[in-house]
Formats: sequence, C-alpha cells, structure tokens
Amino acid sequence: MTDLGADHFERWREDEATAEAMIPLMGRLYRDNDVILYIFGKKLTRTSIEIMKAHRYARNFIDRELSVQETMPVLVALTTMQLDSAKIDIGKLAAGFQAADTDDLEAYLHDELSSVMTGHGRLLEEP
Repeated sequence: MTDLGADHFERWREDEATAEAMIPLMGRLYRDNDVILYIFGKKLTRTSIEIMKAHRYARNFIDRELSVQETMPVLVALTTMQLDSAKIDIGKLAAGFQAADTDDLEAYLHDELSSVMTGHGRLLEEP
C-alpha cells in the first residue's frame, strides 16, 4: 500500500474508532436528557458508519467534510451539561465554534444552548 493509501486508511480507522466512541455518549444523552443529535439536519443514528456518513453530509453546507474529531469534543461537553429535552445539531455547533472568536468550547455551548439548559425548558428547532 502506498504511503498516501496507508495514511488514508489510518485516518479512516481513527475516525471509525471515534465514531464508535460517540455511540454510548449519544445513548446517554438520549436516555438521561431526551436529547436527539443531528449533523446539519441529518439525524445521527447509532452505528459508526452512519455517523461517519452524516459527517460527510456536512460538506453540502460548509464546503468540506466535517470530521468526527471536530464534533467529538462538542459531544463530550454536552454530556457534562444539564440539558432539557432538545434537538441539538452538533454539526452546526462544531462549525460555529470554529468560526467563533473564542477558544472556550464550554462557554460557547452555554451561550448557544442557554434556552435548553435545565430549568429554562423549551424545545429548540435548531441550536
């Protein structure tokens, strides 16, 4: 296998492992907080391949493929927040955070999701 092919295969394996690690976090958010996750409007399902496909779908909106490495920190941060029932688009949040003038992901998420933090209660149509 060429170096380029080997590099691509290694990135694929890393992305697949990250997508697999996302599955229990997604399940916990749904089970504990009734949070449904999306990538640019495409619902995330609980298989690694479908998660990776949803990230690839983002290129229709941001002119590039969104990496699971970019959305995983958003997902991890969401699991630490006290959220009400919501539909949350982690693709839009990840892209918005990259475009924002901040390095503090948790503060960014608190600002963006303040209306679905516990006690503020209403279902967002999108983040």
